[in-house]
Amino acid sequence: MQRIFILFLILFCCVCKSQTVQSSCNAHDSILKKYKSDAHKLNYRRVYHINSTYKDSISFNKTITNTYLNALVAVYNATALPAVDTVLNIFNIHAYNPIVNAVLIKADSNLLWMKNIRANITPVGNSTVDSLMNKYYLKKDYYFAGLSPNATLVLKTDSNCNISALARKFQSVQGVTQADSSFYAGDNNNIIDSITSTFTWLVYSYGWGDCPNGCSFKRYWGFKVYNDCSVEYTGSYGTSLTVGIKEVLNSFSKSRAYPNPFKDQLTIQLPINSSKDKVTLKITNTLGRTILQNDFSDKESFVLNTSVFPDGIYILTTYLNNSIYSIQKIIKH
Repeated sequence: MQRIFILFLILFCCVCKSQTVQSSCNAHDSILKKYKSDAHKLNYRRVYHINSTYKDSISFNKTITNTYLNALVAVYNATALPAVDTVLNIFNIHAYNPIVNAVLIKADSNLLWMKNIRANITPVGNSTVDSLMNKYYLKKDYYFAGLSPNATLVLKTDSNCNISALARKFQSVQGVTQADSSFYAGDNNNIIDSITSTFTWLVYSYGWGDCPNGCSFKRYWGFKVYNDCSVEYTGSYGTSLTVGIKEVLNSFSKSRAYPNPFKDQLTIQLPINSSKDKVTLKITNTLGRTILQNDFSDKESFVLNTSVFPDGIYILTTYLNNSIYSIQKIIKH
């Protein structure tokens, strides 16, 4: 009921008239940490969009990062603007792509350093890999060895960086067949930007309706953050929030996964008679990688063994006869 109330409340809170308020670019460390990744993602995009020399630097340009961070914090502090509550508190909008804290590597699983990483042995025995792991605080997040000689490895860091530049360092390591940042995590929201000499323009977007396939509907809210940290709300545009709300609300009740958060097992309940239907359950992690996928029939509830899942956030997608039936965020804790 609370979600329904919030969604209908939004319908009456859309302010489309330009409005400017004084704000501040200062915030508590917890708020700065909350938006630091957004600033790094926006910086990352800008580096490659304008073909900056920083594309070869693993570290981000601190000046540009601070420009973005100041703008994000100024919007956060502009509480006099009703649209700020919509984009930050109701929809919790953050920057979508790219990944700035994990690198994907595929390499021969028979290599000593790959064996050591799999066994959590450090140093791993390769001078280049050890140097990169130590310098950028990289730790094993995911390791999968299938039938082929190559294994898939994800190294994660708490210190955000230019993952494309970091990946190129790993590409020079003998036995590595692939190293890149071409995997993304995200949701149905995003922030896009434009920097000028007098202001930073941030546009927040929220999408709904079949977002795994690009979202059927999207709404945008624009904010200009000036050099004195004042914020101008430039209005909203895109699909009206009244469109598709019924479908979104219906999707919330299509299936239920519990308990959520879960531990060793997860039960999925479908409010349908699936005796004649093919049901596919797919769980992906925040890197977009499939962790589990199973087909079922003749059941209305399913119990999954999740004891081997690492703690974290996952997306559960239910398919009915190969079409998306419902999507739900689930948490292993």
